[in-house]
Amino acid sequence: MCPYLLAFFLLSSSGLASLTDLTPQENQAVNQRLQDFYGPELNKEVMSSPNLKYDVLTGEPSHPNSHLAESPEGVKNPLLKQAGKKASKQFQKFHCEHFLKKRFPLIDCNSNFQNNGWSVNYTNDRIEDLTDSWVVPTYQLDYIPVSGKINHDAWSDDYWRTQWGQTAFRYGQGDFRIGTTYKEATAAYQPWNEWNTFSLFSSDQISEKVLFWSPAEKYDLTVGDYQFNLTQNQKQAGQYSLNSTGDVEGWMGICHGWSPAALMAARPTHPVVATGLNNVNVTWYPNDIKAMISLSWANSSYPTNFIGGRCDDKNPKTLRNGRVAQQECFDTNPATFHLALGNMIGRAQTGFIFDKSFDYEVWNQPVVAYETVYFNPLNTNQRSQNWREVAVPYDFRFKRHDRFQFPLTRGSAGSTASNASDANVQYIVGAITSVVYLAEVRPSHTSEVQRDRYLRETYIYDLEIENHNQKWIATGGEWHQNSHPDFLWVPKKNANSATNFDQVALNVALGLPPNSAETTTAQQASRHGSPLCQVIKALIAQSTGVDSYQCQ
Repeated sequence: MCPYLLAFFLLSSSGLASLTDLTPQENQAVNQRLQDFYGPELNKEVMSSPNLKYDVLTGEPSHPNSHLAESPEGVKNPLLKQAGKKASKQFQKFHCEHFLKKRFPLIDCNSNFQNNGWSVNYTNDRIEDLTDSWVVPTYQLDYIPVSGKINHDAWSDDYWRTQWGQTAFRYGQGDFRIGTTYKEATAAYQPWNEWNTFSLFSSDQISEKVLFWSPAEKYDLTVGDYQFNLTQNQKQAGQYSLNSTGDVEGWMGICHGWSPAALMAARPTHPVVATGLNNVNVTWYPNDIKAMISLSWANSSYPTNFIGGRCDDKNPKTLRNGRVAQQECFDTNPATFHLALGNMIGRAQTGFIFDKSFDYEVWNQPVVAYETVYFNPLNTNQRSQNWREVAVPYDFRFKRHDRFQFPLTRGSAGSTASNASDANVQYIVGAITSVVYLAEVRPSHTSEVQRDRYLRETYIYDLEIENHNQKWIATGGEWHQNSHPDFLWVPKKNANSATNFDQVALNVALGLPPNSAETTTAQQASRHGSPLCQVIKALIAQSTGVDSYQCQ
């Protein structure tokens, strides 16, 4: 589930500096937030003010949710209204059953959900729960790089909105207007009827017509499915998410599939021509292949690492200093987030995904780069990339200026934010961390490789540092704004998107007509919304020239 972003283009080979260097406007915003946060007056509102997102290419603030903010008559704040729907028990239960359960099998979407919400399953905050199989983590601040970038080619994709039939959307025939309803969009194309009218055309003419069909339709043709099972599944995907008006929210889609796919699969770079139903040539553009990879990761089950918490309250209570009161709404501790960036991206040079609750501009985005500058929390103008140069003792002098003392929320937290022990904290250091993540792009119907879009967001927090056997460990901290990442996850290193249907060896050959075993198996999988991993593997191999995608 994610927002919609207009397409901009950026070379994936951009250096770290061009990704993480802040513009003067961003620096001004950071300095203003620090001034407000550490000012002589307790400014509660600074904690609730949202972060701005900046487009890395243009350096300008990004407002990707403009269509979501279009206000229907009588609705003063459409974003807040939609956020309320996202926080509803009905949606959260659907989200748990149709997404979270596939990623995290131990989740109980029934008893736990009904009693306390499924956030009770997400109370862990250990960095090793994220890094497992990728890198042996370190908690030592001296060994955490202050900057990093992934060393592989992650890619942007559309989020294939559910309102328009997900991957059954014929993006090659033009765009639906904003406001096109789920009912209108899914009734627009009837490939099973159109196919019957093609009997009067030559094979070349049919190939030209289906060139503009949707990725799901191309898949059905490629595997010889005359019933168009995957297309029909995609058109029906929104029937479980209808709101009170009978429509589907425009932000719902499959970026929970695109995000891991972008990190785990090679970028499609060339068109692929497959021999499909009735020997018709089916041309797959790179964005068609991306769509199937994203759908495969959205609807398959695979082992996943995760850390963080989730808040079921759309209006969480805050303390008098502006900090959220409920520990489950505090989300991932800033020290854990800091260690996640440093270990996964800084040391292992691999990305992970973060998820932000009630934020339509970021939800399930692959993080690809970061850069941190430490600062003195008693004098924010003193900054360094060496934490030792600007950290201050956790003593009476610091505590007099610390907004997290009354009530005390530092140190080892208990079940509530006001139940904490700070006895082991020895130093505090501030951190200004710029995070760069991939954003969605509207798919372009072309044989050319579509460039990526990156957004940059800066988080400010402090770290609580303890001495463990002469090793300085970041054990906790406090966010300087309530808008921050709450849930971090990534597939395990050797995970793949294969389903039970891929246990049958099919010998997929895209240059030959699909055999009966391939068609039968594909039809069964498609009824569950799952394209066959073996077909995707063949598409990626021909598009990239490298046969490295794994289905076992």
